[in-house]
Order: sequence, then structure tokens, then C-alpha cells
Amino acid sequence: MNTVAYFGVLLAVALLAAIPWYFGTRDRTRPPSRLEKVLATLWVWLRRLVCFTVGGALMIGAFSTATSNPAGKSPDDIWLAVLALIAGAVFFFYLGFFGQGPKQNELGDDLRLHSSNKRRYRWWF
Repeated sequence: MNTVAYFGVLLAVALLAAIPWYFGTRDRTRPPSRLEKVLATLWVWLRRLVCFTVGGALMIGAFSTATSNPAGKSPDDIWLAVLALIAGAVFFFYLGFFGQGPKQNELGDDLRLHSSNKRRYRWWF
């Protein structure tokens, strides 16, 4: 890759890292600006695209592992791997749909934040 491509990748990563910072600086007691609504909607769709793609890939991996016998492994090892892949897929599907609130160990926090964002940005999805 040349220097321009590296700069483009660095710029994309920096912009993605700036999105959570931007939302952290917003006053949630005031109505959102048009820019905030647009960025929030873009962020949620980007998050869903990435998380649902990873979740789908993990489900395909689980199905593939369950229907084949990779490297002659025992059935116990295969089912443990399948369960781990399914658990990872469920996590990514959940993360893609609801997102993650500030308290990473509480599921209720995620649901409250998602509900609050739906009201704040008037999302129907």
C-alpha cells in the first residue's frame, strides 16, 4: 500500500473513533441537532452492518463445523466449538441490534439506552 492508502485508512479509523467521543459531548437534555441525528443514524446502521455480518459469519462457521469433522476431532470437541461459535453469534446479533450502554456488564442498561435513543432520534427501526 502506498502512503495515500495508509492515510485513508488512518483517517477512517480516526473518524470512527471520534463518533463515540462526539456523542459523549452532547447534552442529552437538549433536542438533538440535525447533524447529531444524521450521525446517530449512520452509526447505528454501520454498527448493525458490521455486527450482523460477523454474527452471520459465526453462524455459518457453527453450521460448517457441526456438519463436518474438521481434522478428525472427537464429537465432544466439535460440539464445544459449535456452542462457542453460536454464543459469539448471539452476542454480535444482540450488540448489532441494541448496542452497548456505558455499563458493559448490565443488559438492562443496553435496553434503556436503546429505548432512549429511539425516542431521542425518533427512530422507527
